[in-house]
Amino acid sequence: MSKQARPLERQRRVGFGRRRAHRRRGRQKLRAAHRAFLLRDGARLAEGPVAQVLNRAQLEALYGAPVEQLSDADTGGAAFLPGW
Repeated sequence: MSKQARPLERQRRVGFGRRRAHRRRGRQKLRAAHRAFLLRDGARLAEGPVAQVLNRAQLEALYGAPVEQLSDADTGGAAFLPGW
């Protein structure tokens, strides 16, 4: 492997720039951020714990458009989609 390829290979192994999956007792767990920032035109609109920042009202304020929230009853996770 060339000297130039080594740093890229290390980034790929480490998962640089994307979420990393970890195996723990046969299950996969995705590492995610504990804090979130909402920025528009360089100004900080919101900052704090993910559950408080990533919600329907905050995202509608950020995008200036309706947002639909989908919740997973099993995991408690949420997803947001453009509203109609």
